[in-house]
Amino acid sequence: MVRTDANEIALRAIGSILDGARPFEVVIDGTKVRCATARRTPEPWPSGGVKNVEPPAGALWPAAADIACAWDGGKCTLRFEAALAAGGRYLGDVSARVRLAERSQQLVFFNMGARVGPLEDGAQLHVKLNFALAKRKETTPPAQAERLHTAMRDLFAQSAIPIFGTAAAEGCVVDIPSGKVSPSPEEAFRRFVHVALLKLDFIDLDERAKERGRPLVDIAKWGLDSKTLAGGNDDPDEGDLHGPGGNDDDATSPEVAAVPLNLILFGPPGTGKTFALQKRFLPFFQPSEPAKDTESSGPGQPSGNHTFITFHQAYSYEDFIEGIRPRVVPAGDQPGGNIAYQLRDGVFKSTALAALRLSGWQGTIDAFCRLSRADRRERLMGSRPYGLFIDEINRGNVARVLGELITLLEPDKRLGGDHELIVTLPYSGELFGVPSNLHVIGTMNTADRSVEALDAALRRRFDFEELSPLPETLSFPMEGNIDLERMLRTINHRVEKLLDRDHCIGHAYFIALQKEPTLDALKRVFRTRVLPLLQEHFFGDWGKIGLVLGEKFVQRKESGSAVLADFPHDDRDAFEERPTWQIADTRVLTDADFRAIYENAR
Repeated sequence: MVRTDANEIALRAIGSILDGARPFEVVIDGTKVRCATARRTPEPWPSGGVKNVEPPAGALWPAAADIACAWDGGKCTLRFEAALAAGGRYLGDVSARVRLAERSQQLVFFNMGARVGPLEDGAQLHVKLNFALAKRKETTPPAQAERLHTAMRDLFAQSAIPIFGTAAAEGCVVDIPSGKVSPSPEEAFRRFVHVALLKLDFIDLDERAKERGRPLVDIAKWGLDSKTLAGGNDDPDEGDLHGPGGNDDDATSPEVAAVPLNLILFGPPGTGKTFALQKRFLPFFQPSEPAKDTESSGPGQPSGNHTFITFHQAYSYEDFIEGIRPRVVPAGDQPGGNIAYQLRDGVFKSTALAALRLSGWQGTIDAFCRLSRADRRERLMGSRPYGLFIDEINRGNVARVLGELITLLEPDKRLGGDHELIVTLPYSGELFGVPSNLHVIGTMNTADRSVEALDAALRRRFDFEELSPLPETLSFPMEGNIDLERMLRTINHRVEKLLDRDHCIGHAYFIALQKEPTLDALKRVFRTRVLPLLQEHFFGDWGKIGLVLGEKFVQRKESGSAVLADFPHDDRDAFEERPTWQIADTRVLTDADFRAIYENAR
């Protein structure tokens, strides 16, 4: 349910903040800045209109405020104004922004209309002013992103602005539906401008920036310069403030929004499932500040903005959620000690708390669940994402590991969701829910016979993405003119005929040959990787392996005489005639033997 008066409330709040424009002073990186303010002449109501707002006749748009900022050796003029999105899904929403008056370089932005939309009467909107400077994209070097975050974190530590989460300051709080601003409109106005000045020298890299004179912030002390910052700040696309090319400062980035909350990558061995976790998805959860107040008792430990664990057959609810665990208590001078038992949080409960930390919440999950529904939703809205990566997810008994919490994974059942669910945990008796910014991404090897069948309830709650072998990645030249791409296609076509596609061989087994494209290296791959895998697939039936690789790799043993003991068994003669096979010594195979795998294939 989205309230139709959201933009009206936003206009009241922003108008109140603008009415609080007063002269003031702030200190930026040790430099005192004097800020003189002046209201501009009110402009006509936007011709395109405001979503769900019918202006009275002759209505004018809230008058913007210009802020003339001066410091020893430098100056600039900022403009604080109410703005509208020019396109995209936020078209017509009311926002507050601070930009450079002499050009349209945006410094601070908050989409107030969109944030008010889902809130109920009596709720409070926390206006979060983002101070993350690195674009949340895979192309931003992690080291640079961390330096930028450290720089801004250090600067904010010097200010008196309350911090809300790991990358946002609290501009103010807006009561719904009155639009009343606290602690005061004057303080909110100062905070917006203060944040803009803190970000100024990191964002405005235009050549004309030299006209300001001495910069406020010495960015070099964090190992940064204007060259490395170019393309690394969060400068918006002015054509559409909130669309795919825009910058809704406190919203989840489009790239993260494209990552499902629940995802399982599945496929045969060697298709790059774990590699995909590390290369495709890990960049969406780049660490900023380490998660605090989180403990884990199982295979994983929260680290930065993600946790990586591997399931196994003995994994239990107590490992994953919470449980009673033994510990040794020292007993005076006596060796050893006494056994005591304590309640310990499991990996999933710890990661859920770490995800809440990214929303700025510093209490327990139980306390968060006791907030009003509107407050929970508002706090989680736009929070940075946290990732839980579960390798070999089908090696555990998922129904036993998750227990009653499996329903809570559904997106609309998450905390802040339309149909959020909160349960009471059986051991601790605490309230628990799954935060809406916690992504669970797993991998599943379809050829592993030793694992549990994946629970049907889990299948309904996860998106599935198949990773198939990619023979085309093996098109590099090999010694002996061996066509690896064609060879892998042939092998997998035969495996599918004899078994199924779940038992195909992945390209990852051969990727290392790109650096060492020799016949000896290929023999080693077959001896240590391919042949053992085929033995497992076919339960040691070497005859079927011969149907896959050919007679050069699997040879019939010729006994030449009776093998079985002299015993009157009814089927002795049939057993005696049964063929036996042996694997060829790969060290003596030639390049022609490997080419023979595919050269006669139809």
